[in-house]
Amino acid sequence: MKIKLGFGTTEQEVELPQKNILNILTPNQGEYGLTGEEEVKRALEHPIGSPRLREIVKPGEKIAIVTSDITRPMPSWTVMPPLLDELYAAGVKPEDITLIFALGSHRTHTEEEKKKLAGERAYAEIRCEDSDPLDCIHLGRTIHGTPVDITRRVAKADRRICLGNIEYHYFAGYSGGAKAIMPGVSTRDAIQANHSNVLVVGLFLALQERRPVQIAVVLVLLILLQEGVGTLDFGASVLWYFLAIVLFFAGRWMFETENWLFVLLLSGCLGAAHGAVIWLMTRLQYIPLETAGLVDESILQALLTPVLWQACRLARRWVVSHENNTA
Repeated sequence: MKIKLGFGTTEQEVELPQKNILNILTPNQGEYGLTGEEEVKRALEHPIGSPRLREIVKPGEKIAIVTSDITRPMPSWTVMPPLLDELYAAGVKPEDITLIFALGSHRTHTEEEKKKLAGERAYAEIRCEDSDPLDCIHLGRTIHGTPVDITRRVAKADRRICLGNIEYHYFAGYSGGAKAIMPGVSTRDAIQANHSNVLVVGLFLALQERRPVQIAVVLVLLILLQEGVGTLDFGASVLWYFLAIVLFFAGRWMFETENWLFVLLLSGCLGAAHGAVIWLMTRLQYIPLETAGLVDESILQALLTPVLWQACRLARRWVVSHENNTA
């Protein structure tokens, strides 16, 4: 059977043996009224629990519209015309409006990509630019110590309008909303604050106990977790855990895994590997990188790993002992 799959802006056709196909799942056909620009216009005219946008913004105010980058299926080109009409109706001038593509930790866009995302009209009428992780305003820290760094043009705007698609997210529940600001228009340091790759300790415990099924499950969960919360994208996560496993088995070849020298040497190597993975991925995606922050992260990785490893080992022993006593 031949099956066509969407791939980028085109389709790819694959041929599968009929015996390998149990069934093909297709989405249900839901009922809906208006679509496209007409639905956006209706939503702007009848907001839920809020005055109309034209009643909120004022002439002379600087407006920052934050939308998704090219990695997300957000049809900004459909939303922008009705949104601009609403802003113009309030007396806002085109020169006071900026459309900002929230990059997070992704690469910058080409001008053609910006034009495609914004749509012909918005691209011609207003300023369209990428968020800049190197030009941010530091607004403070959260109670958890996470730096609040926001792209200058967004932070300085009088009004911020965040666009985004609402879709299922396996950790956040549903994507959209505040994610346009964090991680959308923040810095890499803010995105990864308090998220050094200490989760690797769980993988090491599974490797020490030599349980293949447990190793596979933990590995998949860790990769999905880090990709889901935004601390490492999928490619970087796969590379990171591959290096961790290689380093573990290389060390085990020379030392007993219970040996503290093994733990300390492996932790130091992991610190260096953390820096190497982040450096490589940022270079491949043409993302600016603050070297000082990366060095700090690598040192933190090396220092935290042995402490957390020992804590997890003790916790694991207590759980096993408790289970044996209650059996």
